[in-house]
Amino acid sequence: MLDLRRISLLVAVQRFGSIAAAAADAGCTPSSASEQLSKLESELGLALLERSPRSVRLTHAGSELAEHGRALLAQAELAERAAKDVAGVTAGRVRVAAYQTAAARFVIPAIASFAREHPRVRVSFEELEPEDGMTAVAEGTADVALVSSYLGMKVPRVNGIEVVDLGEDPFVLVAPTRLATRSQTASLREFAKAQWISGRPEQGFQAITELAAARSGFTPEIVARVDNYDLILDLVAAGLGVALVPSSAVSSRAGVHAHRITEPFGLVRLESLASRAADHSLATGKLCALIRRRFNEAG
Repeated sequence: MLDLRRISLLVAVQRFGSIAAAAADAGCTPSSASEQLSKLESELGLALLERSPRSVRLTHAGSELAEHGRALLAQAELAERAAKDVAGVTAGRVRVAAYQTAAARFVIPAIASFAREHPRVRVSFEELEPEDGMTAVAEGTADVALVSSYLGMKVPRVNGIEVVDLGEDPFVLVAPTRLATRSQTASLREFAKAQWISGRPEQGFQAITELAAARSGFTPEIVARVDNYDLILDLVAAGLGVALVPSSAVSSRAGVHAHRITEPFGLVRLESLASRAADHSLATGKLCALIRRRFNEAG
């Protein structure tokens, strides 16, 4: 592999016509420059310079190498500038993964703010459930992902993945009008005999209904399993049953009443940001900071 510093010296000799001038341009001594040029000749097994007591000029091989060397140096400068642009949040890309409620509530607003501030940075987005988002970051297909955990369980730690907690999103019990209590609070036990709407059990953290009911001492009758909180609320409004949803997912709609839960075992969703510690560009850091700010503003 050719040493670009030696190539740069050869190009400077062609430009200035002397090793001394090339050395001055490179900020080194003439003897050091001469030594580096000799090493370049030895490395290639070619005579690149014709030296005389009063002058030096490039051989045909030296001139050919200098011409190609200019192109190599220009490409190296472009590569260095591109790397610095990425570090300075003036170029590059950030790939974001988030689940639906987090995306709508604070991730997409953060992406919009970031895009306005850094228009040359490409931002891509993919909707992924928390466990899939962590996998995407670990496998390098996402730079940052929203992940979550429930009932005091911590997000699984993966080597090389940095996880920063954002805050808690408490669950509420939503019930149709005919089942709602007069109070703004409710115990899960009060609805032990009700029909329940739940997430899919294979979705890991979304199996919150069964876990919470078990801690409250009953087995819920699950009549519907869906993976979308809006659809859960539609089913509750239709009178099909009751459900647990994060408070941030509750939207105002007729026929649905939300109750704060009185159980003492911390029925909350802990939301966190996961990113690769070894590849945390300045752009990724800026976007993560905006996501944290938007999360705090969303309350």
